[in-house]
Amino acid sequence: LLASDVSQSILPCLERAQEEGILEIEDGLRFTHDMIQEAAYDLMSPEERVGYHYTFGVQLAAQIPLSEEANYFAATDHINRAKALAAIEGLSLDQSMNIEFATLNLTAGKRSMEISDFPSA
Repeated sequence: LLASDVSQSILPCLERAQEEGILEIEDGLRFTHDMIQEAAYDLMSPEERVGYHYTFGVQLAAQIPLSEEANYFAATDHINRAKALAAIEGLSLDQSMNIEFATLNLTAGKRSMEISDFPSA
């Protein structure tokens, strides 16, 4: 499916969720309460959770400028969650991206060290 096809197929669902007060659609999508997000996450199977985190992390790393500091951390977090969940559940992920993921982790780690104030601590 093309992205526009997917958007058109889920748009009515998103609008209904907004009308029912489940989602806010302003600067993106966001659940109106953390517990709603947690409940939706809990309804996902382990395979769906791995797929969600993996896909989101890869897309974030590929599409959003990683020059924005938060994007390094968000992409790395999602990919690492996917890898951890996959290991726990005995699932496999695409191993061809391991060097790219390691590089992303290294960059995020270096950046974290740069912005931390270790000498004064």
